[in-house]
Amino acid sequence: AAVAERLGEALRPGDLLARLGGDEFAILCPRVGTAEAARGIAERLTAALAPPFTLDGAEVFVTAGVGVALSRGRRVGAERLLRDAGAALHRAKELGGGRVATYDQQLHTRAVGRLRTDSELRRALQRGELRLDYQPIVSLDCGRLDGVEALLRWQHPERGLVAPLDFLPVAEETGLIVPIGSWVVRETLAQLRRWDERFPDQRPVAAGINLSGRQVLEPGLAAMVATALDEAGVDPGRIVMEITESVVMEDVATSARVLGELKGLGLRLAIDDFGTGFSSLSYLKRFPVDLLKVDRSFVRGVGADAGDAAIVDAVITLARALCLSTVAEGVETLAQRDRLQDLGCGYAQGWLYGRPVAPDLLLPLLAGDRVAPAAGDATGAPSP
Repeated sequence: AAVAERLGEALRPGDLLARLGGDEFAILCPRVGTAEAARGIAERLTAALAPPFTLDGAEVFVTAGVGVALSRGRRVGAERLLRDAGAALHRAKELGGGRVATYDQQLHTRAVGRLRTDSELRRALQRGELRLDYQPIVSLDCGRLDGVEALLRWQHPERGLVAPLDFLPVAEETGLIVPIGSWVVRETLAQLRRWDERFPDQRPVAAGINLSGRQVLEPGLAAMVATALDEAGVDPGRIVMEITESVVMEDVATSARVLGELKGLGLRLAIDDFGTGFSSLSYLKRFPVDLLKVDRSFVRGVGADAGDAAIVDAVITLARALCLSTVAEGVETLAQRDRLQDLGCGYAQGWLYGRPVAPDLLLPLLAGDRVAPAAGDATGAPSP
């Protein structure tokens, strides 16, 4: 109510304010001749929300992104205007809090591309175009293959291999990540079972599965995982659910509850890309995590840059104090490996030990006792 009141006070006579639901409002502004004039109204609205609100005696600050769509003298229906404004709002949120974005041809092209990707991705799930590659995770203490990380790939029949960054954000935005995520869980467990049957005398490997924010907030995640575990007959202790700091902090209460449910199934939990967030470290005590995955941006300079080495050392020391394991991501050189060993890091993942590959290409590693690093360094490799 307080937000609506401030917005209403900032409007011109004749402007119409409506609440669409949740924290979204729509404002119809007649007689706006130019994009500059519309932006001026939008900036006045964001300024109106800048002073703090008082909530239960405490000051609370609010920022608002604004998406602007103009009819430009054409007969444009309300549904079209709302859709265009929604696309502009999505762009404003990408730019950061308190920003204004105007719908234009570039945004139109992006919106059409997202719609196309969403439609084709839905068919991809049905047609079996999705696959999983697996990247080795190696013990730095003995060089043994300890586990793998399952990484989603989309082999499009016309566009070829679609990069994850080109389709995962769309899947997250539309909610399609939920059925895709369920498929990833079931396929990973089925693959572990196939490897177990192929190598019954070998030590079973673990598998890391990435969880998105939408999956964590989706009711029934733990129940789905429990059913998949029962169907595959895989020891839950071999499964590591990976979640980033930013996802954890989006909704702390829900994250804590869901991670607790997953932990209750016997799964292990990892904080992925650790060190890149801006959250309080207190969550490490609150959440039942088992591993910290050190982000590749710090690992990259660990063999040569004193600052990166100090950060990695601090993460490893913190993990050791909390009885957590550490995995260094993006290990590409022998110098990085050696320095990580000196610092006491437990495990390494990166192109030095192997790129993400199809399941059959991992068979030689699964059959052996040790994973030999690549001959020479493996720098210049793209991120998985």
